[in-house]
Amino acid sequence: YSKLHQLGAMNEAVEYQAAVNAFERGEEEEALEQIKRLAPTDQPGYPRAHNWIARRLLSQGQLTEDTADEIDRHLAFALDREPGNLDSRALRAQLMQQRGEFEEAAGELKTVVAMIPETGLQLAGVYLRQGRRDEAAAEINKVIDVLKDRETSGKDLAAIEYVVWGHSLKILGQQEAAEQKLLEGYEKYPTGEEVLIDSLHEQTMSIVFQQYHAGQAKADSLIQRLLLAARLKPEDPAPLITLAQLAVLRTKLGEEINQAADRLIAGDQAPEALFAIYGAELAANGFESEATPILLRALEVDADDSRTLNNLAYCLYTEGDRDNEALGFVDRA
Repeated sequence: YSKLHQLGAMNEAVEYQAAVNAFERGEEEEALEQIKRLAPTDQPGYPRAHNWIARRLLSQGQLTEDTADEIDRHLAFALDREPGNLDSRALRAQLMQQRGEFEEAAGELKTVVAMIPETGLQLAGVYLRQGRRDEAAAEINKVIDVLKDRETSGKDLAAIEYVVWGHSLKILGQQEAAEQKLLEGYEKYPTGEEVLIDSLHEQTMSIVFQQYHAGQAKADSLIQRLLLAARLKPEDPAPLITLAQLAVLRTKLGEEINQAADRLIAGDQAPEALFAIYGAELAANGFESEATPILLRALEVDADDSRTLNNLAYCLYTEGDRDNEALGFVDRA
């Protein structure tokens, strides 16, 4: 796009895509100004730019009346230039939903669904808001049938199509099938597909909590799910914190998880972050002697982690005859 610009080959489509690329690189202020030039608020501009601004405003949460009017104007201008623009119509249906205009949203979406079956999921959402569960299920099953046909005909599904399929199954109450479909997508697109990673992470954690609270959790499958969630988003400590919290419970399930966690710690497959988290949880629940060797392992990972040093000092102090060691670690902390 930079080269096209140098060659003077800029048109609306190229300028728009260049701005979107710049926005995704973090050059937000300059890119936003460029998109706004392509999509003015007082006359029709480039339809995709109008749609981009409308989608951005819709994603910002609770709509004010002024924001809704601005979205309405952008979509009207997009449709003025391209009356058949399905993206604009789907966004307009989304705006209608947020305004509580469910019948109007359903009418708008029926036309779009005929051309883009995946938007049946959005139509199903409208039906669910109206309590029309059978119609919602019918629309969801149509979406699943379209995706099944694509898969069986040998077409490669895109990452977003796996997300749509997984979300469809989730709405139908098929939680583990939804997780499996998202996992299939992740195995195909293991890097760079954030929406797929986020969806699988959320679904996996959701099943963990559902099964635990329903009394249906099995220690091994629960741990495998938590480890998967930790791999998917290493920056999120929640899966490993959950594992540690469950492992210190002195219930039958807690004991099983504790034993499985100990096997994991003893091997070489444990996530490095688990040592500090599990050791701290054990110490906080009165299992200082169990926590000490695990916290020592955590220091092998990060010798300057002040929390681990402090927790280890506490555990050594409670043993009663290791005060000097404890003092050394707390001084380092």
